[in-house]
Amino acid sequence: MSPKKIKKPNALNKGEILFGDKTSSEKLSRLGKVYEEQDNLYDAIDFYERAKDKEAAAALAQIARKQGNAFLLKKCLRVTETELSAGEWNALATEAEAAGNKANAAIFYQEGGQPQETARVREEAGIVVPSLDHLGAEPLQETEEEQEED
Repeated sequence: MSPKKIKKPNALNKGEILFGDKTSSEKLSRLGKVYEEQDNLYDAIDFYERAKDKEAAAALAQIARKQGNAFLLKKCLRVTETELSAGEWNALATEAEAAGNKANAAIFYQEGGQPQETARVREEAGIVVPSLDHLGAEPLQETEEEQEED
C-alpha cells in the first residue's frame, strides 16, 4: 500500500497543524517535504523544526548554502544544532558577494567574525543599520550585590 498523498494545508489550518499537539512528527516532516518541493523553503524548515527532523533540515541547509540564503541557513543550522567555522562563513560571504548578493554576504561576514568586511559590504549595498543610541537607554550597571559577588 502506498503512503497517503499529503497536500499543503490552507493558511488557516497551517498554524493549527504546525503548533497543535495532535500532529505527529511524521506528518510534520511529510508536510515539510511538500513545502520544500514547492520551493516554500521557510515553511519547510518550520515543519522540519517542529518535527525535530534534523536530517531533512540538514538537506535543506545544503540548499540554503547553494542559494547563498543566510537567514534560511542560520535557521537550518539551529535546527540541526550545527555550527560553521569562521572560515566556512567567510567562504560563503565571498561566494555571495561574487554573485552580487551583498545583503547575505554581509550576514555571512558578520557570522564569520569580519566586522570590517561586514561594514564594507553593507555600505556598498546601501544597507543602513540604525543606531539604538536615540532610545536613551543607559548601559546596565551592576548592583552593589553583584559587584560584591565578583
